[in-house]
Amino acid sequence: MSRSYFDIIRGVGAKRVTESSKAIGQRVRQAREDAGLTQTQLAKMIGSSSRQVIGEVERGDPISKVKLGRIAKATGKSPGWFEGQPGLPNHVDDPRIAEMIELTSATMERFFKALADRIIWELDQKLKKPTG
Repeated sequence: MSRSYFDIIRGVGAKRVTESSKAIGQRVRQAREDAGLTQTQLAKMIGSSSRQVIGEVERGDPISKVKLGRIAKATGKSPGWFEGQPGLPNHVDDPRIAEMIELTSATMERFFKALADRIIWELDQKLKKPTG
């Protein structure tokens, strides 16, 4: 199935797997196994109802800083360890900070979706307008 131009603009079906996200995924798996946890157990510890979330991260799907912070806390690692920087402190330990980050992320996601929808609407209007 090919994606349309509008799907590409919106990011529908995009799996932005990068070398960095693959490395983080490998470290998530290592941390989970070092902690003696299954994917299901870790998923529940971070507030997810499905082990699929952990599986996707371990395969290299991108992960938010908030979720990475939760995984770090659950496995006893610092968030920086997952990015190859073991000396960084865990700034997401404070639930108020984690909540602010999560709210900001959600707000930005809604903003960019609305912006993309507006751009697509504008393009549709221009394509419908007769030339002459």
